[in-house]
Amino acid sequence: MTFDNEEELKKIHQYFPKAKLVLRIAVPDAKSAFPLEHKFGASPETVIPLLHILLELQLNLIGVSLHVGSNATCAQTYITAMQLALEVISTANQILGKPLELLDIGGGFPGLSTSMDLFQNIANCIKSVDIPSQITTISEPGRFFVSTCRSVYASIMGMRQVNGVIHYHINDGYYGNLGSDVGRFLVPIPVRKRKYKDNEVLDISSPEDQTEWKESKIWGPTCDSLDIIMNSCLLPELQIGDRICFRDVGAYSQVFSTEFCGYKNDRTLYFD
Repeated sequence: MTFDNEEELKKIHQYFPKAKLVLRIAVPDAKSAFPLEHKFGASPETVIPLLHILLELQLNLIGVSLHVGSNATCAQTYITAMQLALEVISTANQILGKPLELLDIGGGFPGLSTSMDLFQNIANCIKSVDIPSQITTISEPGRFFVSTCRSVYASIMGMRQVNGVIHYHINDGYYGNLGSDVGRFLVPIPVRKRKYKDNEVLDISSPEDQTEWKESKIWGPTCDSLDIIMNSCLLPELQIGDRICFRDVGAYSQVFSTEFCGYKNDRTLYFD
């Protein structure tokens, strides 16, 4: 079980005093897309007092954990964080009189198909840290595994032109499957509506010449003005019924989906 403050230690002592405990420390994570430092983690000045409280309550600390924030963008951050954790482990070993055995380096590993170079740099940084042989290192690579497993295809259900900018209203949005990475990593891919004649597809492509693409804005379907997917992007001139695809949205998309304004986003197609 993980803890980062005195109140958690008191609860654990009351309800499950035999638990194997992991101290989560705060580490710099400002360069991550979704920082966690201000919500979780014991600050450096609280670590030693927490260790003394743990000793007084006769609780069992086995390791230290950290998290550099979700969707990390700087490989060097892992080195800094892990070195801080090893310093805490060394301090704990002295205060508790026993060696800790676990280091959890958290998650945050980027999983986009376009970020594999960054992931390799992160892996190299992690491997460069000298970890004592008695310590088992684990991680939590959720985003890395699932980012590319899902794409969202949203239909255009309304459009208008304002001051030369085409506004598209689609049937998925901030309150649906596109609420997590809005404005950060989403790349809109136009998908024209298929046209058939005598069972032959006439046109499913978008103009290859992107110089003809126009300034566009993409809105979600609800009544909330915060429900905007892209403030500014270039797209070919699409029509109602065409679709816009967003790839690599497996991490934190459907799990955030609501039914706000009555829109359901629960149709999933699986393919190999």
